[in-house]
Amino acid sequence: MNFSAIRKQGQLGFFLVDVFMVLLLLLNLLAILFDSLLTVSWFLDAVRSVADSFVIWYQSVVSPRFFQIDLVFIAIFLLEFLVRWVLAVLYRTHHRWFFFPFIHWYDVIGLVPLAGFRVLRLLRVISIALRLQRVGAIDMTNWWPVRFLIKYYGVLIQELTDRVTINIISRVQAETRNGTPVLEHIVDEVVVPRQSALVEWLSHRIETSVGRNFSAYETQLKRYVNKRLHSAIRQNRDVSRIESIPVVGRQVRSTVEATIADIVNRVVSDTLHDLASTHNRVFVSELVSILFEAIADRDVDEQLAQTVAQTVNEALEIVKKHVAIKQWQLRDSAADEEEFRALLRDEFMRVARSAEP
Repeated sequence: MNFSAIRKQGQLGFFLVDVFMVLLLLLNLLAILFDSLLTVSWFLDAVRSVADSFVIWYQSVVSPRFFQIDLVFIAIFLLEFLVRWVLAVLYRTHHRWFFFPFIHWYDVIGLVPLAGFRVLRLLRVISIALRLQRVGAIDMTNWWPVRFLIKYYGVLIQELTDRVTINIISRVQAETRNGTPVLEHIVDEVVVPRQSALVEWLSHRIETSVGRNFSAYETQLKRYVNKRLHSAIRQNRDVSRIESIPVVGRQVRSTVEATIADIVNRVVSDTLHDLASTHNRVFVSELVSILFEAIADRDVDEQLAQTVAQTVNEALEIVKKHVAIKQWQLRDSAADEEEFRALLRDEFMRVARSAEP
């Protein structure tokens, strides 16, 4: 119990009332449970074998008056409920004064003196415990039963959501394969409204990538261009005739080849430098926009449509494999978050390999 936090918030009076109510509710629930179990033959025989005189007294004195005894508990619970309702109205806890009984419906139903509704008083114990948790009076997260429930509640929710997610993705894949307009909806409602942002991002990526990588591959690019030019020039008949000129033919041919190679390399180099320059952002953006519109065009050929559908299906299949992994098992075996991520990557690669034909 964190009494300092209770005093700091001025909640000591409410805390004492809550503790009293919890004890009273537990006593009432234990009494209801005991009275119900006495109707079971094996439990009645077990209690009689230990305290036969107590059973005779209980059945003759308490059991006939159990309903009236329960009404005493109900009267106390009702009084506490009405006091909390009045305080909620005074402190304007809710938007309207009559919201309180609807929000605390389990308290209202638990006041009904019938066997089927009495069990709902347990919810009142839980609500009081949560209220004490909020004010810092207790810390239920360190309680073993609470940790146990939270853990397996998370496992249950994850298993259910995984199954639902996989079913939804499978349905989308089936619609994509069958030619339903899901791809058109994705393009029209997701991709096209973000066209300007995507074009801006792609243009920036082109500039950044070209500017960062061109210097590293400039020598290889020149070597490749020279190789292709040399091969093309050797196959060109007009250039071959130049080499047949007496005395200076071979030198002229070499000069022409070197000049063409220098011009082409300069054009390629300047073009890539221009792509990497922010001054040509408009040109790059226009180029990317044209490509983007061509891809998003409905009047594409059948092969491209099939390629897009296959790409979407394969991407969704990867998502399904990732969702199918039981992450809660990996988290249990991992010592920290980094190890969990490593185990998750390894498990995903294993699942992907096992799914390969």
